Amino acid sequence: MIDYMKYLVLLLIAVSLSFCSCEKQNTDNSQFIEGVHDANQGAEVQPIPAVKDGYQRFLSFNIRHARGMDEVVDYERIINIIRAFDPDFVALQELDSVNTRTDNVDQIKLLADSLTMYGYFGATIPYRGGKYGIGILSKQKPVKMHHHPLPGDEKRAVLIAEFDDVVVASTHLDYKSEENRITAVNIITQVIQDIGKKALLAGDLNEDKLNGGMFNALLANWTIVSPIKNTFPTQPRPVKCIDFILSYGDKERYEIDAADVVYKLPNIDLPGASDHYPVYIDFK
Repeated sequence: MIDYMKYLVLLLIAVSLSFCSCEKQNTDNSQFIEGVHDANQGAEVQPIPAVKDGYQRFLSFNIRHARGMDEVVDYERIINIIRAFDPDFVALQELDSVNTRTDNVDQIKLLADSLTMYGYFGATIPYRGGKYGIGILSKQKPVKMHHHPLPGDEKRAVLIAEFDDVVVASTHLDYKSEENRITAVNIITQVIQDIGKKALLAGDLNEDKLNGGMFNALLANWTIVSPIKNTFPTQPRPVKCIDFILSYGDKERYEIDAADVVYKLPNIDLPGASDHYPVYIDFK
């Protein structure tokens, strides 16, 4: 009987330690992020406010090459989501460009033409007879475009649109290596320093550890100006915040008005459109 009791106590201790270990390894940051929604279980439809006079809207959206969670490539779904925000600038990630996966469609051109915006593609890798990468849409024509390769197990890049009074950048960082992400952050920061203008960076950073090495390097020069709300995955529910918008340099240079991660829009299948939710800010 005593041996049995000892065994039972040891078993209970082992189970307890196992739970503690799992808790420490859990990367789900929803426990400390306010406003997390389960898009498939009662999240409220979010009206998008009009942009106030003097402000401009910057939207970031990983569109998964327009292939929704139903595995259907649906451009109208993506176009309707972007149009609902009426953005001045859009940072896009996971774009196909004239490759066989998406029937040789030039996706940035299709989106730009449909939205009556300027569109720019930044290739990261050759893919299926074409290319794959990131993009920027803008209402006004940039004075200059910059494209810089970044390290990654799958090669990455930053695409930068330079305007008279502001610079906007789109990127999608390596998902495997923190060292690659840190190197990429340092490259982006140096490029922005060399341009020497007010700048905003947006994209899928593939990192949710706000106290980790990459964010320590990033936040030495940048400030997160988008809400810290979970953006990935859309289904079954978002458990990580990996999509961000950041401002470069002195916070006093930027006035941020509306800003949010959006989980539901009226009459649009937002959770089904991609595996990421869109994030936006209004700034001046």
